[in-house]
Formats: sequence, structure tokens, C-alpha cells
Amino acid sequence: MRYSGHSNWEPTANSYLVMDDGIKHLQDCDLWVMVSDRLNGHLLPARPVVHMVYDYLQRYADILSGHSDQLFLDAARNAEQVWVTTEFTRQDAIQYAGVPPEKVIKLPMLAPTFKRQTLAQNLERRGYFVWTTNAAPHKNHENAFKALEYYYTELSGSLECVITGVNSKKLLSDPPKHLQELMARLENCEALMNQLSWQDDLPDREYQRMLSNAAFLWHAGRVDNGTFSVIEAASLGVPSLSSRYPAMEEIESQFSLSLAWMDANDPIGMAHALKDMESTYLTRKTLLPTAKQLSTNSIDQLSGAYWEAVRKCL
Repeated sequence: MRYSGHSNWEPTANSYLVMDDGIKHLQDCDLWVMVSDRLNGHLLPARPVVHMVYDYLQRYADILSGHSDQLFLDAARNAEQVWVTTEFTRQDAIQYAGVPPEKVIKLPMLAPTFKRQTLAQNLERRGYFVWTTNAAPHKNHENAFKALEYYYTELSGSLECVITGVNSKKLLSDPPKHLQELMARLENCEALMNQLSWQDDLPDREYQRMLSNAAFLWHAGRVDNGTFSVIEAASLGVPSLSSRYPAMEEIESQFSLSLAWMDANDPIGMAHALKDMESTYLTRKTLLPTAKQLSTNSIDQLSGAYWEAVRKCL
């Protein structure tokens, strides 16, 4: 490090990760932007480093053992800047990770959109809704399945539930320990199982086709940095029913999606919200932002904020 011009640098760890691109160890770059803080060692800071941190789920869900996130927290503390996209994560970076507030930069969310289908197609009445999820523990599966059970058995729910997402089929074939008892019981509930369609992870084109023909999208997660699935749905003219928590409220604020809300901790309330969407989703479609309105949040429109953050590190 001293030979490289960092005369005042002193090591604080016994070993360091070194960038190796097979050319110049990225020494020909002015700044390193790491789109994660999940490093398995300390990074040798031969150049200024920025970490893009989307969430600190380990603060809210039991996804890491012991203090195994210490390296992640150290990465954020040692960075030139930490970039976040929600105030929720900004507060976590300050309060949980211990990053000085002046080093935490909140930037606008950059979200993908899909090409909207024709209006005539969108106004057709649909027979299913889409639940996007995965096998991660913070996705609130227990309450979601209880809500579905109540929706079909007690409220005579008429819309099929199409389940998609990475490893989502494992929830049925190989459920995690905390869901095994519940899933074993639900497998005997014919009224529920006959209404579930397990699609697992789909190619983009197939997912877009399926989503564009859905009555609505269901986001049942408990806490995270928000899901862009609701933005993708809105770009196709499909409304969404979402759990209400800070990051999702921030997505609603930036993109004006007219989300329908539910309490992720109340399975019965979630079931009633699903039932309500049966009769209101067509009306909710008319409240969605237009393609032109969504375009105000495009990368072209918002990239300047990212460049301003970069300039401060050069």
C-alpha cells in the first residue's frame, strides 16, 4: 500500500482481499463501487470504495448465525460512502452498522419496467393473481399460507393463486423446518391445494406474459428493502396488494402505484384483503400510473443523482 502511494495507511486486519482483474488489479480505476457489502474478508482499499447496501435483513430476521455479519458491517464502516435507496435502510446503516450519517447517501430507486399490454387486453376479467416470493425466511410464508387457507375455505375465494419465484417450489416439496408442520397440514386441505399453481422461477418472457394476464400481484413479505415486482406489475397495467412496511411505503411514494395495503402480521386480515381485491382490482387498474408517469423514474432521468455521489469520491 505504501509503495502504491498510500503512505499513511496502517493495516487493521491480518489479511486482506485484493482486486485481481488479470490486468492491473483495477488500479486504472478512480473508484470501486461494490454492489453489495457481503464480503468474506477485508478489502485492501487501494482505491476509494463505495458499497451499495440494499438492506440489513439480519437485523430483523434470523438469517445469519452469531456475529457472522461483522465483516459486512466493517465493509460499510470502512467505505468512502455507503449508498442506499430507502430511508429505512439509511437509518439501519447508521443505527445498526454504525456508519457516520454523512457517509450514508440516499439515492433514488432505479426500477425495471415492462412494456404495457393493450388496454383492451387489460380490461378482461382475470381468473388468478400472482404471488411472487422465494424461500427466504423473511417472506412471511407462514402467515401467507394461513391467509390463503382462510381465503379459500372461509371466504370462498374464487381466484387461483399462481406462486412464482426462485426456489418457491421448495416451500411445498422441501419446506424449511419452521414450515414443515404447517405445510404437512395444508397438503390435506383440498380446497386450498386445488387453487395453488406452483410455477417456481420463470424466464422473463414467460413471467411477463403470466403477470400481464393476472388480476393483481400479491406481495406478502414482512420486511425488506421493498420489492420491484409491484413496479413491474404497474408497468403492465396490473395493480398490487402489498404488506405495509416502511420500504414499500417509500416505493409507493416515489412511483405513485396506488397500492392496496394489508398487515403482514394478521393472516385473517390478509385473507379479507385478498377477497376485497376480487371485486376492486378492475377499478384499481384505472388508478395506476401511465407509462409516461413511470418514465419520470427511468435511469435516464435519475442517473444524475448517482453521478453526483460519485463525483464526491473522486
